[in-house]
Amino acid sequence: SSSSVRNEEYSARLTRNYRPRPIKADVLLFQNERHFQGLDDPDKGWRNNVEGHLEAVTLPVNPGGMFVEPFLGMFGRELNKRLLAKHAEKSQQAGALSR
Repeated sequence: SSSSVRNEEYSARLTRNYRPRPIKADVLLFQNERHFQGLDDPDKGWRNNVEGHLEAVTLPVNPGGMFVEPFLGMFGRELNKRLLAKHAEKSQQAGALSR
């Protein structure tokens, strides 16, 4: 339909014109193993926009498939593993400061 075509054109224009601002934070990037043609950068362009540590986790999914099973479970396990590690790191730092 013509509205569908207009929406796709609008979305493409927004994507082309979007210019993200750098973020001053550590970033955990979940990305799909398979990607759209032309996105060969391993960090998907994030390295230029992160003023902190960038960790990329690649999951064996197609674009758009990360939030459906069984990949949603993989995403959850990877996220949980990194959150637990960060919590343990913060706890260790707090313990070292209190000595």
